[in-house]
Amino acid sequence: MNSLSTRTLGLTVIAGVFAASAACSDGTQSTGAEEAALVSVTPRGGSMSVDPNARMEVEFDNRMANGMEEFCAVHIGEVDGPAVAGRWEWSQDRHVLTFTPDQPLRTSMQHTLHVGGGITDVDGHGMDFDQHGFDMGGHWVDEDMFGSGMMGGHSHMDEGWQHHNGTYGMAFTFRTTP
Repeated sequence: MNSLSTRTLGLTVIAGVFAASAACSDGTQSTGAEEAALVSVTPRGGSMSVDPNARMEVEFDNRMANGMEEFCAVHIGEVDGPAVAGRWEWSQDRHVLTFTPDQPLRTSMQHTLHVGGGITDVDGHGMDFDQHGFDMGGHWVDEDMFGSGMMGGHSHMDEGWQHHNGTYGMAFTFRTTP
């Protein structure tokens, strides 16, 4: 084979490798672990003077799986404080979860909105808190935050609360008006 034929053959082989790679691809980049994202929380962590009658909302970028509202809670004080009684409801498209307390929240008190780490979308993708969670005033919930091993009547070891990074989701603390 002359050098031109060898060079042409080499380029053809390289082009074939790229073509085969492209044929196997669906056009998306896979990180190996697709995740849904938490896109907004109301009230944001660190908010002050929140109306005690306010509803709380958690918005996701994907349609969330049935039953995921069980892994969200509002607590009086910190994440290990008693849970606030109320009702969680999904928007029709299952992107927004709204909490309405049964009674107005206690005034001049810290409260914590807790989104469990194992919450998933309808396709079973876990939650990406890193993308927006810290920007919304969130902080990771770790095992040290559970003085009695309980959080508002739910064991922090219950399936659905733990995130793949070992934490128990993200908490957003806020204070109500006097």
